[in-house]
Amino acid sequence: MVVVGGGRVAQRKVGCLLDVLAHVRVIAPTLSAEMQGWLAEGLIEHHARPYADGDVDGAWLAFAATGDPEVDRAVAAEAQARGIFANLASEPEQGSLATSAVHRAGHLTIAVNTDGLAPAFAVRVRDEIAAQYGETYAEALEDQARERGRSVGKGPLIAATRGSALAMTQTRWVAQRLAMHGIATGIEVIHTKGDRILDRTLAAVGSDGLFVKELERALAEGRADYAVHSAKDLPSRLGEGMVLAAICEREDPRDTLLSHRFDVSAGGLHALPQGARVGTSSLRRRAQLAALRPDLLFTDLRGNVDTRLRKLEAGEADAIVLASAGLRRLGATARFVHLFDSAEMTPAVAQGALGVECRTGSPVAARLREALNHEPSERCVLAERAVLRALEGGCQVPIGALAQLAGERLMLDAVVASLDGTCVVRSHAEGSAREPEALGTALAERLLAAGGREILQAFRPTEGGFDS
Repeated sequence: MVVVGGGRVAQRKVGCLLDVLAHVRVIAPTLSAEMQGWLAEGLIEHHARPYADGDVDGAWLAFAATGDPEVDRAVAAEAQARGIFANLASEPEQGSLATSAVHRAGHLTIAVNTDGLAPAFAVRVRDEIAAQYGETYAEALEDQARERGRSVGKGPLIAATRGSALAMTQTRWVAQRLAMHGIATGIEVIHTKGDRILDRTLAAVGSDGLFVKELERALAEGRADYAVHSAKDLPSRLGEGMVLAAICEREDPRDTLLSHRFDVSAGGLHALPQGARVGTSSLRRRAQLAALRPDLLFTDLRGNVDTRLRKLEAGEADAIVLASAGLRRLGATARFVHLFDSAEMTPAVAQGALGVECRTGSPVAARLREALNHEPSERCVLAERAVLRALEGGCQVPIGALAQLAGERLMLDAVVASLDGTCVVRSHAEGSAREPEALGTALAERLLAAGGREILQAFRPTEGGFDS
């Protein structure tokens, strides 16, 4: 998509496109403050100059929102001459595509659509609505959100979640458990930075909480009562004012090797020929795979579980590695499947567990914990997250940890590895299940002393716990 213009109107167009995960190229000498933020986050592409012939090449949709009708008409004329849909913000009836006229005030959004019959009339109605329903109504909406927060139990709770099939499946699972305790839930889908940036590896993005921050913002602003996360996506330190209300019962935490070409079911990694292409965007998996099979070739693989499985079927990789938990929750598989032993492929911190997050001091926290928390899983996750926190690791460092409960004892294994797999430091610790975080911190110190410190110094650690 191409948006020509860098002001407030163009910003609205870009924001809507980002919400649907579009790749957006912006042509403008300067950008609004909000768009500058999107640029800094890598969400948009910016050409810092006035519009020129050829700028719409490669697009299938062009938005002209410069504020200059002459320039907007030139953009539309070029786009339409090339068979590209064009939308003119200043003269919507002159374009080949009309969008709704939108009025926003705070979290209040009102859209007027005439099905393309009279775009100018839609703008007129929008302006009349804006004059009547301004900041006063936005403030009233905020008051209602706060009142709903104080009136927990009088209506459904709102869950914030990502929109992927796996995220929705997990959130519905949580909602079903809450319903068994008489707690109704509505779902608010949030598009995160990690969902929007798919053309780079997670490590290359180099930011923490890629799948978390927007959900935490919805909690902080009162748009949601709780958020459901894959616990491995959570940074080792939550956002300010946030708390983990519950850790749900954990699924299988191990990793799975999948292939349509080679029978890994029988031979595991050994079934792959020399030079086979293995798809993964996880540095942790790549490092441990390289240690086991340095002859393999690794290809970055981004996208949701179903997207990665389609890429495997299309032959973009000979095999891929995914979390067993996600596959089981979705009922997804491939022709040949091998489940890694945790001793050869240590899982990501908190892999297989769901974390339910809410605001600190929220009146719903105790109810969520009572209905959802699984104490054995929580103790294991706390120990693993303590390892990650003490190592100050994240997406740019290959770190894994797995805790297992045996009665009142907790067995904890962890690994730190160099990216090429030539240096792998593993350690094991056991201790009381009543002090999981102390055990995790102690094991992290043991890893550092055994050579982990030198490995970590080769990276620029980023706070965050995701491992996709």
